[in-house]
Amino acid sequence: MQNSKLIVFLRTLSDAEMKDLGKYIEYKTASYATDIKNLYQYLKKHHPNYTFTEESKSEIVKKIFPKENLRKLENVMTRFNRILEDFLIQKEFEESKIEKDFFLLQALKKRKLNDYFFRKTEQLENDWQKQKVEGLEDLHNLYKLKKIHFMHPNYNDIKKIANISKTLSYHLDEYYSATKLYWTLNNYINSSHLNNDESAKNSIYSIQNTIAYALNADLKHPPSITLLGEITQAFYTQNFAVYPKLKEIFYKHIDDFNKYEQTDLVDYLTNICYTNYKLGKKEALKDLFELKRFSVEQGFLLEDGYISNFSFQNIVNIACTAQELDWAEKFVKKYASFIEAEKRQDNDRLCKAIIYLHRKKHEEVLEILAPLRFQNVYYGVQARALLLQTYYQLDQSFDNLVNNFKVFLYRDVKLAETLKKSFKNFIKFTNKLYKAKTTYKADLTSLEKNINSCTQIVYKSWLLEKLEELQNKLL
Repeated sequence: MQNSKLIVFLRTLSDAEMKDLGKYIEYKTASYATDIKNLYQYLKKHHPNYTFTEESKSEIVKKIFPKENLRKLENVMTRFNRILEDFLIQKEFEESKIEKDFFLLQALKKRKLNDYFFRKTEQLENDWQKQKVEGLEDLHNLYKLKKIHFMHPNYNDIKKIANISKTLSYHLDEYYSATKLYWTLNNYINSSHLNNDESAKNSIYSIQNTIAYALNADLKHPPSITLLGEITQAFYTQNFAVYPKLKEIFYKHIDDFNKYEQTDLVDYLTNICYTNYKLGKKEALKDLFELKRFSVEQGFLLEDGYISNFSFQNIVNIACTAQELDWAEKFVKKYASFIEAEKRQDNDRLCKAIIYLHRKKHEEVLEILAPLRFQNVYYGVQARALLLQTYYQLDQSFDNLVNNFKVFLYRDVKLAETLKKSFKNFIKFTNKLYKAKTTYKADLTSLEKNINSCTQIVYKSWLLEKLEELQNKLL
């Protein structure tokens, strides 16, 4: 009973939706069909904290259906669940004006209300042009609207009939190209590199052709297609020097995309900025921070009321590296409650330690990290990196932590190999810097070259900062 489909679905309803469900049941059932209504009233009293057991079934039968057996309850639950599914569909339908408009057009066409049909299609197209519908699906909806309009048996605009196929093909190409570029970029970010992705190259319509189509200025594409084409081209050619151009288009036309697409666009551009940063382009750090601040301001980070701890720490790290320490403190204070409860305290301590480290409050770093037990592996590796930076400054327990850190990375199998490699390189270069502090005429030029050329590394800016301090001492 507790994990039945009916209870699982009901548990997701708000109190207002539960009330609306009662009205819907009254509407959908006959006046004499009281069994579902009685079960609804019983369940409503317990909503949403259902704590039923298998024995509860017998209690419900005694209360609601005293003359029946368990089979009666199961039959009513099955019928109730069908009504609940229809209710959920109805709720979604109410919130989707575009889908309602398409259903209305189908009804008008089916009932041969031709004048109303053609007036409605023209009205919709005009409305959509005035009030831009966000997201790539808008391109698909425009294609569907053109298609249902042109394919009506009584369509008789002689001037346009000759161009029907051309018009439909154009709108379909717009939707296809935008969608292909979007999912190709998602594939790149989440898995393989675009220029090595054979599935992208060798599909029926290759990604090269799609990019060329999107970047054809003569076709006068919507900005959404142009932006996706430009970003995909940057990844395909690995030419990330075009970021200023991409940034300009992005901020100018961000509202042409829905929230999910906007979030993904930020991820694409973040990936570009991070690559530029690893290549030693200092301005990329400012670009990274701007993107992260924009994500926070636009609410892109929240998913179902939560912010992932990885994203949270990433933002704090970037802000601190960019020396936006006051902003980072305000961010932690304002958004810490959006981390899931069991990780919240450790996340808060870790982020505050990052800020203390950048404020050069090293004793406070040690104090705030002391209670951490590193139950989360990622917290553990982050905290050890912070401690290593702190011990470097304080000249204490450094060698011991280096050895312990290496053993931790060697033994732990939960961390991705790329992440392990990045932290191993960080340990290696931090250790070299520490030894250079006490070595007469250390080869800092060679060390600087090696750090700059290393692309798989964390806390690179901190390493370069410490290297510069050593160089200045030798002047």
